[in-house]
Amino acid sequence: MDDNQTQDQQLKKNIAISDDVRAYIGSILMDAGLAQDDPDLHEEMVREVFVRLDNYLSTVILNHLPKDKIEPYVKMMEEGKPKSEIEQYMKDNIANVDETFKNAFIDFRSLFLGKIAVARNVPPRTETADDQLPPAPVAPNTN
Repeated sequence: MDDNQTQDQQLKKNIAISDDVRAYIGSILMDAGLAQDDPDLHEEMVREVFVRLDNYLSTVILNHLPKDKIEPYVKMMEEGKPKSEIEQYMKDNIANVDETFKNAFIDFRSLFLGKIAVARNVPPRTETADDQLPPAPVAPNTN
């Protein structure tokens, strides 16, 4: 395991997830049939989905901010500005921010559940014509 993997794992352990988001992710896992009885495994899955959700929401934010408002937003994030200040910035600069986030959460749920469904319905690998060919002949030993 390299240093980047170790840093990623450490970041996932240190993530604070609000109760609302935790419940949202739990419902997605339940709907996907991925709910776990093992609390440690469940927590790991919640954190994994949270990282994906966070990345998705970051993309939504960047796609909805006016171009001239992206750099100040990124700077605020890098500086670790308070959540309330960041939320106000988004309210001031993203048209229909509440509707944008509502749709983002709906879309993320659909995308996540859709990927799970596709993964479960992928047909097993079948042999191709190349798999059915006999092995190439070996040249006779002339010694």
